[in-house]
Amino acid sequence: VGGIEVYSSYNYAYIDIRNDDSAEATVNGGAALTAAGSEMDRSAAVHFGEALAITVTPDSAEAAVYAYQDGRNVTNDLVNAAGVWTLTLAGGIDEDTEFVFSVGKPLDTAVTPGGPSQPDDGKDKTETETLPDGTVVTTVTRKDGVVIVARSAPAGGTTATVTVPAGYQGGEALIPTAKTSSGNVAYEVKADGSKVLIRKSYVTSGGVWVPITGSVKLEIADNGKSFADVAQTAWYSGAVTFASSHELFLGTDATHFSPDLPMTRAMLATVLHRLENEPKKGSNIFNDVPDDTWFTQSTAWAADAGIIQGVGGGKFDPDGNITREAMVVMIYRYAKYLGMNTAGSAGLSAFSDAGSVSDWAEEALAWGVHAKLIEGSGNKLNPGGSATRAEVATIFMRLVAAFYQ
Repeated sequence: VGGIEVYSSYNYAYIDIRNDDSAEATVNGGAALTAAGSEMDRSAAVHFGEALAITVTPDSAEAAVYAYQDGRNVTNDLVNAAGVWTLTLAGGIDEDTEFVFSVGKPLDTAVTPGGPSQPDDGKDKTETETLPDGTVVTTVTRKDGVVIVARSAPAGGTTATVTVPAGYQGGEALIPTAKTSSGNVAYEVKADGSKVLIRKSYVTSGGVWVPITGSVKLEIADNGKSFADVAQTAWYSGAVTFASSHELFLGTDATHFSPDLPMTRAMLATVLHRLENEPKKGSNIFNDVPDDTWFTQSTAWAADAGIIQGVGGGKFDPDGNITREAMVVMIYRYAKYLGMNTAGSAGLSAFSDAGSVSDWAEEALAWGVHAKLIEGSGNKLNPGGSATRAEVATIFMRLVAAFYQ
């Protein structure tokens, strides 16, 4: 175990880099301190109350760094700039303090200042602290090396950092929130402070699920909308809140959602395109889709991804109402595009109108029923009926929930 000791005649801080890889550290911009194996080759002095900045630079710029102060996870306070991780204490320290920095993964054992480490039980660990101002700080150290630090303010709203270990292949994270709202969504906070809505985030009890591919800063906020024509008791109320808060589709005007209005084929392609953060891919292959409409890029992407195939004769019929079975077929193809498991299938014979399902839609509808995306109404699937905005919102809410199951 390599270590870096920071001391003076008045006080000292013990900095221990526990990692198999070598790393460099500096204290207040001083000479580099290198720790590798059990070798410790340099030290530096600090004083009580003196501003303290500790930087740790792993050999690999991709390696994550985790920080602990007197056994408390302070990874949320680290700032990563091009692979250089800095922990800053503006007021310095006023007593003997132990810092532990782990490179590449969180500590496999709990940090206990001045005492033995506690054994790792192989489970995720959650620590919760309530600050004097009422802010709730929740730190989750997962067994896969992902560390989530969430800060929920008393007035609502949560900020969080997710730090992943080197070589992380992607997955999802449940961001703890002190208050749960059906309109909650996650935003990625960029280095310049700008925010990007994460449309695939999903509210559940105690937090918000978010897809992650690397270390990221997040903000959880209520982006819910209210509409005069959507009663809170309506069966689709939660789905409308989901669709509008995630900005998959909004109201037909500032105060109305028009839940019973049919969804057009162009609009469904656009909703799928938005869920994928509107990639600029594909080219317009349909002769009834102009090159300069609000849905041109959406249909080009969807056709390129194999999600839509048109209605024949080189046409897409963008303004036509999409049928319930065509809607499920598009979502089925989208699930395949994402690499989701679409092997499940349920018999349709329980529905009295199963015989009216088109041959080209039967496989998709059997999957949709199995996945509980579509349930039918009055013992009927109504495959040829127009899909309403409320029904589409409901299926998309169920689809995003399925990402985390």
